[in-house]
Amino acid sequence: MMTIPASALSDMGYLPMAGQHRPPALIRAMREHPSAFIRGATVQLKVTRKLDCFVGPEQSECLPSDPWPFTWVEVDKHAGTPAPETVTVWRVKDDQFHAVYRTRANTGILHSTPDGSWPIVQRYRVTTMQGFFPVPVPRPAALLSASTGPVPSAGLSPSAGPVPPAGLWHGAWVRWQPYDDTGIKWVSYFDGGRALHYFPRARYGFPQSAGCVEMPLNAAHAVYLLTRLGTVVTVTSGQENTRA
Repeated sequence: MMTIPASALSDMGYLPMAGQHRPPALIRAMREHPSAFIRGATVQLKVTRKLDCFVGPEQSECLPSDPWPFTWVEVDKHAGTPAPETVTVWRVKDDQFHAVYRTRANTGILHSTPDGSWPIVQRYRVTTMQGFFPVPVPRPAALLSASTGPVPSAGLSPSAGPVPPAGLWHGAWVRWQPYDDTGIKWVSYFDGGRALHYFPRARYGFPQSAGCVEMPLNAAHAVYLLTRLGTVVTVTSGQENTRA
């Protein structure tokens, strides 16, 4: 597949256009992770099934404009503050960014949802999710001199091998508890096994997951409907105020 210039993607609406006012967190995300936005825009264009128009040394006029308004998802962990964790969907309307939906959410315990930007690459209305959950434990005496090699990440299937031993995970000793959750709705994978999705919890707004971004049912459905393949998800610790 040919490399499509960012300027062309912007002209067609797959990236923010020049001169559009952008939330501070989006400006920072595009500066720090430009490749994520380029990948996301390319995925969105590919979905139109007209990449064959883009041939030869010149850009073809048959490339379609983005039929959707430019959309971006901000996951704000509000680190170091009493504010609850949130998911905000931003959209361009009348050449301005607007926060069109916001909900409380849960990210991963023990910093298992890293900061960064990634495009959505898989979507499921309902699916089964498997992996390992890091359960904090006292430092095991048998591992006092053990090295800390690779450890599981969110979404690693238990079928890939035996349950890994206890070890260090972001500075805490944990044991790995397998999970196999069926019927998980409104799932959008964006970083390996990490996804935006519904998960039933008594409360939302603070770290509870194995690395995914969990939301209440109605909220997860709303976010699913507002996003698509290629929509970029940015996870931020919340250093800047991005309220609209």
